This record gives sequence, C-alpha cells and structure tokens, in this order.
Amino acid sequence: MARRSTRASARNVQGSATPVDSEPGTAQTATQNARGKQRAGAFAFFEGVPLDILGEVIGCLEPAGVLQLARTCKSLRILLMNRSMAVYWKRARENVEELPACPDDLSEPAYANLMFSVHCHKCLAENRSVLMHLEARVQLCYKCSLEEFKKWKDLPQKVDKSLIDLIPATTEPLTVSERKVPRKAQDVRWRMEERTRFHAATAFNLQKQYTNLRKSGERTEWLKEQRAAWNSIEEHATLCRLYSRGGIPEDEVEAARSFVHRRERMLQELSKLGYRDEFEHCGMFSEAEIPAARTMYPLTSTARKLTDKEWGAIKGPMIAYMEEVRVVLAEHRKATLLRDSFTALYRQAYFQYTLDRSPRVSVLPPIHEVAMMQEFSPHLRANTLNEDATKDALQDAAKIIPKLMENRAKEVEDFFLGLVNQSSVYRGQNIDNEVLFYATTLFHCSKCGEVRAYPEVLAHECCYREFKIPEGRSSAVDEANESVFRRAFGKGASWEPGNRIRFSEEAYHHTLSVLGSMGMAATTNTQVLLGLNPYVELACKCYKTSRGSTHVRQAARWAEAIQEVTRHRSGDYETALRAISEAEAEDLPGYEAKFTATWRYNYRCPLCGRSWITHMHFAQEHGFSQAQATALHQNSAKEYKWRLDYDSLVTLP
Repeated sequence: MARRSTRASARNVQGSATPVDSEPGTAQTATQNARGKQRAGAFAFFEGVPLDILGEVIGCLEPAGVLQLARTCKSLRILLMNRSMAVYWKRARENVEELPACPDDLSEPAYANLMFSVHCHKCLAENRSVLMHLEARVQLCYKCSLEEFKKWKDLPQKVDKSLIDLIPATTEPLTVSERKVPRKAQDVRWRMEERTRFHAATAFNLQKQYTNLRKSGERTEWLKEQRAAWNSIEEHATLCRLYSRGGIPEDEVEAARSFVHRRERMLQELSKLGYRDEFEHCGMFSEAEIPAARTMYPLTSTARKLTDKEWGAIKGPMIAYMEEVRVVLAEHRKATLLRDSFTALYRQAYFQYTLDRSPRVSVLPPIHEVAMMQEFSPHLRANTLNEDATKDALQDAAKIIPKLMENRAKEVEDFFLGLVNQSSVYRGQNIDNEVLFYATTLFHCSKCGEVRAYPEVLAHECCYREFKIPEGRSSAVDEANESVFRRAFGKGASWEPGNRIRFSEEAYHHTLSVLGSMGMAATTNTQVLLGLNPYVELACKCYKTSRGSTHVRQAARWAEAIQEVTRHRSGDYETALRAISEAEAEDLPGYEAKFTATWRYNYRCPLCGRSWITHMHFAQEHGFSQAQATALHQNSAKEYKWRLDYDSLVTLP
C-alpha cells in the first residue's frame, strides 16, 4: 500500500534528525551519507529555480520526500519552512492515500514530521522502536518517553485533578521491569492504573491556563472548550493509528464480507421456514439456557460464505436449534411481561412512599423479595395475571405494600440504632433515630475497611448479596410456569449486612475533635459537615505521615481523612484532627478545591438492588415517567467512594 512505501522511503532519510517544526536556526546540515561527507553547495542549483517550478517539483513528492529535501541544506530548509509553502506541503500530503487531513493544532511540516519521521523528536536519535504518542503530537524513544511522560504522583508540579481527562496519557510498559511483567488477566487493570503516565508538558500548560482563570464561570466555560478540543484530538489520533497500521487488512475485509453474507443467507433461509425471530434473538441466550448453542455457534458465526451444499447439511440441526430458541424466547417474553405487570402494581405505592419520606432515604423491600411473599407468590407462580380474579386478588394484596415498606424502613433504622447502642459511647442511653444523622455517627465495614456515614451506608456494596429463589416448588404449580416465575424474579440484589458493619468509635472521636476545633456542636448533621468538608491536620498516629522521627505536618479533607481511623494509635483524641480554614489551606502546595461531582456517587436502585444507576434506569427498567425517574433518583440511597490519597496531601508550614 502507499503508506508502507512512504514509511520505507522515510527510513532512508540521511542527515540531521532535527524535527522540521523547530526553529530554522537550530537545523543541522546533513554531514554524511553512504559515500562520505556531503559536497559543499551540492544543492545550490535550487536557488536559481523559479518558485512555481520548484513548487511543481515538490507537489509531485510525498511528505517523506519533502522532509528529506528540507533536511539537505539550510537554504532549502528556510524556504520550505516558510508559511507560504504550506500549499505545497498540502499537495504532497494529498499524494498519500488514506492519510488523515492535517489537524488544526499542527502545521503541515509538523504533521509530516509526526507521521513520517523515524527519529525521536527529543534526542533526535534514529530508532525504529520509537513510540508514537499521537494525542501529545510527539514521537519518542523509550528513554525520552520516560522523561516526557510522568506518573501523576511524580509530576514535578501540582496539577488540578479536573484536568486529568484532558492530558495525553500512555500505559505502554516503558521500563525494563514493566516489560518483563507477565500479562495476567486478573492484574491487567491494576497494572495499567499503576503505570499510567501523563504528558508533563501538556499538563503544565493546561494547569497554567486553568490557574489564570479566577472565576468559576470562566473555568467552567474553559473546561468545556478544552474537552471539545480533546475530543477532536482523540478522533484524529484514532484515524492516524488506523492509517499507521496500514488500514484494515484485505483478508479481514474479506472475512467480514463472508460473515455478513453467511448471516444474511441463513436469515433468508430460516425466514422461509418461520424462524426469523428466533434467529435474530439466538445470540442473547447462554449455553446454560440452550445447550445446543455451544455446537451451533460456530455454524452461525464463522467467516465463510454459506453454500447450497453446506446449508443442506446443517438445515436439520439448525431447525432443531431454532425450536429450542423458540421455547426459551417465549419463556423470556412471558417472564418480562410478568415482571412488568407486577412492577406496575408495585410502582405507584413505591413512588408515593418515597416522596412522602423525602428527603430521608431508606432500604425498601425490592420487587423480587415482595414477589416471594405469600400474598403474591401463588398468583404470580400461576401466571394468570390476565384473569380478572387474579387481578382483583393482587389489587387487594397490593394494599399491604406501603406497610411492608414502613416495616422494612423501621427494621433498617433499628439495625443501625442497635449498632450505636452497643457502643461504649451510647451504651445505656435512650436514643432516637436522629442520632443516625449526626456527623459523629460513622460505621466501619470489616470486609472492605471503609467508613460510611448514614444514610450513605445504606448503599454500601458490601451490604448487598445476590438474590436467589429457594429450590423446590409446590406440586400445584406447573413446571413451565415455575420456570417463568424464576426468570422474572430470580435476579436482583438484597440488603444483607450480616455482621460486617459496626459503629466506629474511632471515627466518632476523631470527628468530635474536628467539630470541637471548629466550635460546632457534637450533634451537627452529617450533611452540614460534609458540605464544609474542611481540611484537617493529620496529627495522630492513625496516619503513616505522623509516624516515625521525620514528622511532616500534612492535611486532608475530613471525608477522606476519616477513612484511615480504624485503629487509634495516639491515646488522646483531643488533638487527633484539627480543622484548618479554607483561606489558610488554599495557598498551600497540594490544595484542591472541594468538588461535588454527583456523577461519582454510587446510586442504588431500591426496586432491584442494581448499583451505579442513573435516573434513566427507573424509566427504562421500571417504567416510570421521566419526571418520576428524576425524583426517585434524587431520593435513592447513594454512597461516595472516599479514599485518602497520601500523594495528594496538603503540606503545612
């Protein structure tokens, strides 16, 4: 292909490896070729050639050839680097098939240097193992990549985390030890996070611009513009990668065509036999549901055209497979109808109860648990929702749903009040549920070690278990109906905290010291303190920065600092955490403004137990209107994944 020949010619370039977009005065003349030193004035004849003729000559070249010409002598370099010559660089670029257009943020010579040079853009060494960092618009060897790309914690200057998605990054294994690490599937995500490096020059440039904007409105608008620019850069870089790989290989294109032909032919033949719907849905079922899927999948998905002879051989097994799919597909559709019908019954009661309790949230019995109750289960298992008697019976039973919700809400509150009452702080005291909303009331999870306030702890991942319908069925229930019932209500998550959650006395005392240093009452609401989320000095030995002989005074936000206080090491709690005013902290190294990025909250659906939902979940999965879905999302239990990052602490004087 044209791209490959262009790359080959670029590798034959002799002389200076100076990037063509650098200053003309820094260019080095080519000093040596295969026969020895270049003869003085070898290219002087170009000086007498009219510009239009020279332009025609250049217009017949490809970018690699123009690069080579620019590196032959200083006079040609100065000429070709002139802005007026951009039209000839463009003509040269257009001579290369499938090469993406020059992006707005690069000049034509710089773009040619990026795509066709085989030199490191920093050390100028010719190296066939250079890495193309297309988003950063630079090509570097491994050594220079390590110098130009730094891990976030190793950046020599502080960069605001709101810019992290706008900075070119690489997960290439740049060090020898990284390249030797075996690629184990379970470690890939962790390893990629650990070795992600960011382009330092871009990071510092963005940070400088961000710092110069003082008003929040200006910063918001600037971030919006930068994201749009970044999206454009990413899109162009993707096109460049595809070009650099030579486009899509012809054999892959042919395989894709054969696959499409095979699927279309099968669809045509099976449609004649009345199996169009089944064929279009067969891919959604697992081998556990349809055992034949394992042997039939290669026949439906292989990249080979379907001939008349082959169709005659597989027609019988394919029909048998479609019959199995038809049975399972019918079950799925019945199950969906059954669940949707019951959800419609449950939906209004749930919506009304949630709004009545707003803004307080709680854990409510999910649909799959309610369906298992004696008042509903017999009717749902019989699959007779279309009968008037069943509808009337379910309508009568639905009257108890608000009571079920009230009982579950009280059960959950009593559970957490019981944990508080068991502590030495509140033992023997007569407390009410208002205590749960104190900023000092914090709960520790023994499974993950995280600390959560109430009601955030209601959405905590470790408190939920996958719901399973007990084995066995009544002899009065048809086997097919039982299967539909299990498909309809056999999936979901149920709240089962077990003994993983306890009241954290350590977090209580640490937060009490914060409130005391701020002159606030011990009964301060969690949302009030979280709204302030002050910086606190990490004075006690719960934090590794306060241990050892070389003590450095550092501070972190309260919500992050409180995550590390599972075992108090200093005895006295009075000065464990001291609040620092925002004005005192904002000029210190490591300072970060408070952020309220609600998208980072883990919202949990009370109806099915699914986590990380958006408001669209209530509309798409449970049939609520858009207005109802938004209101329910705002009143759902949610938690924020707070974590103390020792690499991002504020250093105090």
